[in-house]
Amino acid sequence: MLPLTLVLLLVALLDRFWAARAEDAASTGTDSWGMMVYVSKDPRECEPFLVYYDISREGDPPGPVVLPDDAAVSFLTPDSSLTEWMELRPPMGTGILSWTCALPAGTQFAILNRSGFKQMFTVGPSSESSATGDLCWRNASSVTTSSPYGSLNARVYRSLTANSYTPTSIPDQFNQVQMPSNRGLDIIHVSLGAVV
Repeated sequence: MLPLTLVLLLVALLDRFWAARAEDAASTGTDSWGMMVYVSKDPRECEPFLVYYDISREGDPPGPVVLPDDAAVSFLTPDSSLTEWMELRPPMGTGILSWTCALPAGTQFAILNRSGFKQMFTVGPSSESSATGDLCWRNASSVTTSSPYGSLNARVYRSLTANSYTPTSIPDQFNQVQMPSNRGLDIIHVSLGAVV
Protein backbone atom coordinates (compact mmCIF):
# COMPACT_ATOMS: atom_id res chain seq x y z
CA MET A 1 0.00 0.00 0.00
CA LEU A 2 1.29 3.46 -0.93
CA PRO A 3 1.70 6.11 1.76
CA LEU A 4 -0.95 8.83 1.65
CA THR A 5 1.57 11.57 0.80
CA LEU A 6 2.78 9.61 -2.24
CA VAL A 7 -0.82 9.10 -3.41
CA LEU A 8 -1.57 12.82 -3.01
CA LEU A 9 1.61 13.70 -4.90
CA LEU A 10 0.64 11.38 -7.78
CA VAL A 11 -2.87 12.87 -7.92
CA ALA A 12 -1.41 16.40 -8.00
CA LEU A 13 1.00 15.44 -10.81
CA LEU A 14 -1.79 13.84 -12.86
CA ASP A 15 -3.98 16.93 -12.41
CA ARG A 16 -1.13 19.14 -13.64
CA PHE A 17 -0.60 16.82 -16.61
CA TRP A 18 -4.27 17.03 -17.64
CA ALA A 19 -4.41 20.78 -17.04
CA ALA A 20 -1.37 21.24 -19.29
CA ARG A 21 -3.20 19.32 -22.01
CA ALA A 22 -6.28 21.54 -21.77
CA GLU A 23 -6.88 23.17 -25.10
CA ASP A 24 -8.36 26.55 -25.83
CA ALA A 25 -11.86 26.09 -27.17
CA ALA A 26 -14.86 28.05 -28.34
CA SER A 27 -18.34 27.37 -26.98
CA THR A 28 -20.78 27.02 -29.87
CA GLY A 29 -23.74 26.52 -27.60
CA THR A 30 -24.39 26.32 -23.89
CA ASP A 31 -27.91 26.64 -22.70
CA SER A 32 -30.17 25.79 -19.82
CA TRP A 33 -31.82 22.97 -21.78
CA GLY A 34 -29.05 20.44 -21.33
CA MET A 35 -26.67 21.21 -24.21
CA MET A 36 -23.00 22.18 -24.10
CA VAL A 37 -20.81 22.06 -27.24
CA TYR A 38 -17.17 23.23 -27.46
CA VAL A 39 -14.87 23.14 -30.52
CA SER A 40 -11.09 23.38 -30.80
CA LYS A 41 -10.16 27.05 -31.13
CA ASP A 42 -6.91 26.48 -33.03
CA PRO A 43 -7.33 23.77 -35.70
CA ARG A 44 -4.09 22.30 -37.07
CA GLU A 45 -3.47 20.67 -40.43
CA CYS A 46 -3.91 16.88 -40.25
CA GLU A 47 -4.39 16.87 -36.47
CA PRO A 48 -7.51 16.12 -34.44
CA PHE A 49 -10.13 18.87 -34.35
CA LEU A 50 -12.17 18.16 -31.23
CA VAL A 51 -15.85 18.74 -30.56
CA TYR A 52 -16.68 18.23 -26.89
CA TYR A 53 -20.37 17.64 -26.24
CA ASP A 54 -22.53 17.22 -23.17
CA ILE A 55 -26.12 16.80 -24.27
CA SER A 56 -28.82 15.63 -21.88
CA ARG A 57 -32.55 16.09 -21.48
CA GLU A 58 -32.29 18.48 -18.53
CA GLY A 59 -34.80 21.27 -18.23
CA ASP A 60 -37.78 21.84 -20.47
CA PRO A 61 -36.62 23.11 -23.87
CA PRO A 62 -39.01 25.30 -25.80
CA GLY A 63 -40.81 23.81 -28.78
CA PRO A 64 -38.23 24.62 -31.48
CA VAL A 65 -35.25 23.11 -29.54
CA VAL A 66 -34.68 19.48 -30.55
CA LEU A 67 -31.86 17.58 -28.83
CA PRO A 68 -29.38 16.43 -30.04
CA ASP A 69 -30.14 17.90 -33.51
CA ASP A 70 -29.71 21.49 -32.31
CA ALA A 71 -26.18 20.67 -31.15
CA ALA A 72 -24.99 20.13 -34.75
CA VAL A 73 -21.96 22.16 -35.82
CA SER A 74 -21.94 23.47 -39.42
CA PHE A 75 -18.65 24.22 -41.21
CA LEU A 76 -18.89 26.95 -43.88
CA THR A 77 -16.68 28.40 -46.60
CA PRO A 78 -15.06 31.68 -45.44
CA ASP A 79 -16.39 33.80 -48.30
CA SER A 80 -19.60 35.82 -48.33
CA SER A 81 -21.62 32.83 -49.63
CA LEU A 82 -20.90 30.91 -46.38
CA THR A 83 -21.60 27.60 -48.16
CA GLU A 84 -21.83 24.59 -45.85
CA TRP A 85 -19.19 21.96 -46.60
CA MET A 86 -19.42 19.80 -43.47
CA GLU A 87 -21.69 19.18 -40.52
CA LEU A 88 -20.77 17.30 -37.33
CA ARG A 89 -23.66 15.90 -35.27
CA PRO A 90 -22.88 14.90 -31.68
CA PRO A 91 -25.12 12.22 -30.14
CA MET A 92 -26.90 12.37 -26.79
CA GLY A 93 -24.58 11.94 -23.81
CA THR A 94 -21.09 13.23 -23.05
CA GLY A 95 -18.02 12.66 -25.17
CA ILE A 96 -15.75 13.98 -27.90
CA LEU A 97 -16.01 13.86 -31.67
CA SER A 98 -12.51 13.81 -33.14
CA TRP A 99 -12.19 14.85 -36.80
CA THR A 100 -8.78 14.90 -38.50
CA CYS A 101 -8.53 18.45 -39.84
CA ALA A 102 -8.02 17.46 -43.47
CA LEU A 103 -7.29 21.00 -44.66
CA PRO A 104 -4.02 22.71 -45.60
CA ALA A 105 -2.47 25.21 -43.22
CA GLY A 106 -3.73 28.74 -43.87
CA THR A 107 -7.22 27.59 -44.92
CA GLN A 108 -10.00 29.54 -43.28
CA PHE A 109 -13.50 28.32 -42.52
CA ALA A 110 -16.45 29.53 -40.48
CA ILE A 111 -18.49 27.57 -37.96
CA LEU A 112 -22.19 28.24 -37.54
CA ASN A 113 -24.33 27.12 -34.61
CA ARG A 114 -28.09 26.58 -34.69
CA SER A 115 -28.73 30.00 -33.14
CA GLY A 116 -27.13 31.69 -36.16
CA PHE A 117 -23.89 32.73 -34.43
CA LYS A 118 -20.66 32.30 -36.42
CA GLN A 119 -16.93 32.44 -35.91
CA MET A 120 -13.97 32.26 -38.32
CA PHE A 121 -11.16 29.73 -37.81
CA THR A 122 -7.76 29.51 -39.52
CA VAL A 123 -5.96 26.18 -39.87
CA GLY A 124 -2.46 26.30 -38.43
CA PRO A 125 0.53 24.22 -39.52
CA SER A 126 0.83 20.70 -38.18
CA SER A 127 3.03 20.24 -35.16
CA GLU A 128 3.98 16.88 -36.72
CA SER A 129 6.43 16.35 -39.56
CA SER A 130 5.25 18.07 -42.74
CA ALA A 131 6.37 15.03 -44.71
CA THR A 132 3.30 13.16 -43.49
CA GLY A 133 1.08 16.17 -42.83
CA ASP A 134 -0.06 16.89 -46.38
CA LEU A 135 -1.16 13.32 -47.04
CA CYS A 136 -4.41 13.83 -45.15
CA TRP A 137 -5.89 16.20 -47.75
CA ARG A 138 -3.73 16.18 -50.89
CA ASN A 139 -4.97 14.28 -53.96
CA ALA A 140 -8.38 13.80 -52.39
CA SER A 141 -10.18 12.68 -55.55
CA SER A 142 -12.40 10.39 -53.50
CA VAL A 143 -13.16 11.21 -49.87
CA THR A 144 -15.44 9.91 -47.14
CA THR A 145 -18.65 11.95 -47.23
CA SER A 146 -20.93 10.36 -44.66
CA SER A 147 -20.79 9.10 -41.12
CA PRO A 148 -23.36 8.46 -38.39
CA TYR A 149 -21.95 11.66 -36.81
CA GLY A 150 -21.85 13.98 -39.79
CA SER A 151 -21.73 14.61 -43.51
CA LEU A 152 -19.41 16.33 -45.99
CA ASN A 153 -20.13 17.95 -49.37
CA ALA A 154 -17.20 16.57 -51.40
CA ARG A 155 -17.42 19.19 -54.19
CA VAL A 156 -17.27 22.15 -51.79
CA TYR A 157 -14.62 20.42 -49.65
CA ARG A 158 -12.32 19.86 -52.67
CA SER A 159 -12.82 23.51 -53.65
CA LEU A 160 -11.85 24.55 -50.11
CA THR A 161 -8.61 22.51 -50.22
CA ALA A 162 -7.66 23.68 -53.73
CA ASN A 163 -8.68 27.35 -53.90
CA SER A 164 -8.11 30.43 -51.90
CA TYR A 165 -11.20 32.29 -50.83
CA THR A 166 -11.55 35.96 -50.04
CA PRO A 167 -12.80 35.76 -46.47
CA THR A 168 -15.77 37.73 -45.32
CA SER A 169 -15.50 39.65 -42.06
CA ILE A 170 -17.02 37.70 -39.17
CA PRO A 171 -16.46 38.89 -35.60
CA ASP A 172 -15.84 36.25 -32.94
CA GLN A 173 -19.29 35.37 -31.62
CA PHE A 174 -18.49 32.29 -29.51
CA ASN A 175 -17.39 32.42 -25.88
CA GLN A 176 -13.78 31.34 -25.33
CA VAL A 177 -13.52 28.45 -22.85
CA GLN A 178 -11.14 25.71 -21.79
CA MET A 179 -11.70 22.34 -23.45
CA PRO A 180 -12.65 19.85 -20.72
CA SER A 181 -10.34 16.91 -20.14
CA ASN A 182 -11.06 13.89 -22.31
CA ARG A 183 -10.19 11.61 -19.42
CA GLY A 184 -12.84 8.91 -19.11
CA LEU A 185 -14.88 10.17 -22.09
CA ASP A 186 -15.83 8.26 -25.21
CA ILE A 187 -13.87 9.60 -28.19
CA ILE A 188 -15.63 9.04 -31.50
CA HIS A 189 -13.36 9.32 -34.55
CA VAL A 190 -15.19 10.89 -37.50
CA SER A 191 -13.41 10.16 -40.78
CA LEU A 192 -15.09 12.76 -43.00
CA GLY A 193 -12.74 14.01 -45.72
CA ALA A 194 -10.47 10.98 -45.35
CA VAL A 195 -9.00 9.80 -48.66
CA VAL A 196 -10.55 6.48 -49.71
